[in-house]
Amino acid sequence: FKKDKELAFIYIFDEENEFFTKIKEPKEFSISEQDMLNLKNNEVSDMGDVIIKRSRLEYDNEFLGTAFIAYKTEHRSDSINEIIIEAILIVLLLILLNIFITFAVVKKVVKNPLDLLVNRIKLLANGDVASTLEIKSGDEFADLSNYFNSAITSIREMVEDVKVLSSHNGEMS
Repeated sequence: FKKDKELAFIYIFDEENEFFTKIKEPKEFSISEQDMLNLKNNEVSDMGDVIIKRSRLEYDNEFLGTAFIAYKTEHRSDSINEIIIEAILIVLLLILLNIFITFAVVKKVVKNPLDLLVNRIKLLANGDVASTLEIKSGDEFADLSNYFNSAITSIREMVEDVKVLSSHNGEMS
């Protein structure tokens, strides 16, 4: 406790409210023992220079005394500002992480299947009716992949029918 810069002092009174011991000297604070003893159990009170909490000390349900723990208030606004800055930084970090994860998910779920579809359509436009599209994501892209493959199969069958008809016409001529 002696290294805690925020700690003003700790006073401990015995069961008869007689002073027992203290950690750190409360010289610089204008608080009397009576002011402390007037606090209710577990009450926290702002007494200007310090915030004090009164706590009941017990062992096996036997009252042993009372402890008063006081913290300086002069650093409180600095601590609050530090906490606010840390909270803002954490929120910004979480926002950036969320953006990164969103882009990764969009790339995997939307862009990659869309790129596959575009590439297969380009192959089809160049006359390749042998290529199929395999997307097994269980969403609309999988449905689109199945419809595309059905269309490719239909086009392939039509091309075969045209070849057969063309060879029959060639034989007839």
